[in-house]
Amino acid sequence: MQLSGKQCLARQTRLKAHRNGFAKPACGLTPAIRDTIHPRAHAAFNAFSDNGTFNPHLGASKRRAVAAAAQAGAGATCAPRFAQQQGPQPVTTLPVLKVPLGASPNDPSMPLELQLEVLTPQSGSACPVVIFTPGFLLNSSLYRSYAQRLASWGYTVLLWDLSDVLDDTLTVAYMKQVIDMCGSDPRLRQYCNCSKLLLMGHSRGAKLSCLIADQEPRVQGLCLIDPVDNSSFGPQGVGYPSSLPSLQAAASSRQLPVLIIGAALNTDVVPPEANWRRFVAAAAAGRAPVWEVVLRGSSHLQFLDKQQPLFALFSNNGPTPDEVVRQITQTCMVAFAQLALCPSTPYNSAQVQTLLAEESEALKRLAPLDCSFQNMNQLRTAAPPPSPGAAAASNGGSSSSSTRACYSSAAGSSSSSSRPGPKPVQASYGQLMGMRVRELKRLLQEHGVDSADCFEKEELVKRVLERCTLSA
Repeated sequence: MQLSGKQCLARQTRLKAHRNGFAKPACGLTPAIRDTIHPRAHAAFNAFSDNGTFNPHLGASKRRAVAAAAQAGAGATCAPRFAQQQGPQPVTTLPVLKVPLGASPNDPSMPLELQLEVLTPQSGSACPVVIFTPGFLLNSSLYRSYAQRLASWGYTVLLWDLSDVLDDTLTVAYMKQVIDMCGSDPRLRQYCNCSKLLLMGHSRGAKLSCLIADQEPRVQGLCLIDPVDNSSFGPQGVGYPSSLPSLQAAASSRQLPVLIIGAALNTDVVPPEANWRRFVAAAAAGRAPVWEVVLRGSSHLQFLDKQQPLFALFSNNGPTPDEVVRQITQTCMVAFAQLALCPSTPYNSAQVQTLLAEESEALKRLAPLDCSFQNMNQLRTAAPPPSPGAAAASNGGSSSSSTRACYSSAAGSSSSSSRPGPKPVQASYGQLMGMRVRELKRLLQEHGVDSADCFEKEELVKRVLERCTLSA
């Protein structure tokens, strides 16, 4: 019987999965993955990937349909903790605050006004504060879904705008006023715990966040979404300093945790000398704990809640749909805030890196991305530091989530004593998932660990991380 092209592709996918040690997939998914993904997301996975590889031939209309299917399934990205659309807390939006600031520095005849939109949990208690700064010539309302998502996880989020476009130096001065208002304005202070302050921004907003982080000791961390330093839209000069020295200085003095999300296809509007890689290098040079996530199928403006026709003339969209770009970005920022800044459980630095790496690995099932970690042993946590071996592993420079990240399991406590017998495993979750089943079983056998009750590859990997690492 002659097979159709579609049947041949399905057979090749099954054979490839079998060679990699998986059981026969159902609907193109292995049992280990299928159990963690909402049924409505099966179609999304099948259309976006061939055994985990992005399909570049998918048409635009089908990509939109696939993104809608993924969006319809709660938790479709199947990350271990933070992938659901909203967190556990209902959210309230306060009345918009408008603060007159006098005359505009650009035109004394025009008034300057600060506008604040505040989203906070309905509990009404003082929560950690996130200040989100929009990109160049973009209104903060284009990032409302980010504020909604963060507020549902227990944060008070401020979206802010000025009525005029000012240079970077002046804008940073007004950013400081926004920070001051969190603790002094009676309309805000009951909702704000300013001892935990996180700055977020997209594009130029990320640059401004770096500039003020060096000046403002209250800042506890940075989340930079496809940051842009000086470019053709804002060349370096009076009023437009580079933010990279400020980022390195803040990182060096306080070891600020930094999440940097880059769009690999942003070169049409962001020159290489000003893109996210420069920010990663500056933060790492200052010994800051850095989590870098790169969306391989995204362009610079796909992070917005709604595309802007004028800007779309300068930037083409990548193959990853906007909805998926936002979902991955928001999952990363929530995971970063919850684990690195406000952990509900006191993890040590190696455990935080393990959990963030697991989030990255799970998000790869929705869209192609890369992640790396640097200086994670500098992360300040309430937990005891990891053992020397685990600390060395988490400080191994730039480490890919699939090939270079070496860390201990978050399930066990760190131990300073040496393990007798075989050398402890220092491979990452992604590296272990890349091994064959028989290799994983042999590894467990060498460490005297029974694997008879493990029926899936993911179970074997978790058993290795639990029993055969430095933290076991």
